[in-house]
Amino acid sequence: MILGQSFGGVVALGAAIRYPDLPSRLIVSSSIAKFRLDRALPMFERLGGERAREVAERYFRDPDQERLEAFIAICLPLYNTTPQDPDILTRVIRRDEVALHFFRGEAFTYDWLDQLERIRCPTLILAGELDPITTVADHEDMAARIPGSRLEVFPNTGHGVFRDQAAQALNLIKEFVLAPTTPQAKAPHRD
Repeated sequence: MILGQSFGGVVALGAAIRYPDLPSRLIVSSSIAKFRLDRALPMFERLGGERAREVAERYFRDPDQERLEAFIAICLPLYNTTPQDPDILTRVIRRDEVALHFFRGEAFTYDWLDQLERIRCPTLILAGELDPITTVADHEDMAARIPGSRLEVFPNTGHGVFRDQAAQALNLIKEFVLAPTTPQAKAPHRD
């Protein structure tokens, strides 16, 4: 079984695409198969106004350290509906150079939408209705292309459903993991 959250979900999708017989189950939470700035920017604006959209757009279009700091200050608090722990960043080992490298190119070049049908295992896709970076439409794209997948959208929830609705998310994951696998649950392999 593979569970991936956010960029971890991108990695999980890649593993399941490349090695379709590897996972017995796949759980993808608040993730994307293709980064869609045209979807993310309107969500940042919806949640944080024009200023949030401008800060996000400047960072994603031309990332540098100063723009990353502004993004963290203005946009990161919009990721969840539950108030963020004010000390969260003191407990994180930040590798800003990784984020800057990713958003300077790779974030906008990978596109696994046409390869998602290679995923053969039962797949649970978790989405937050108010996620500004991986929108519900992004999750719907994945669900439409992964055979037999199950999409669960959590209302009034942001990025990482377990942050805003921990009990509900963990119960759903537990139910999915413990469910019996039937022969029909494994989608046919297509090359």
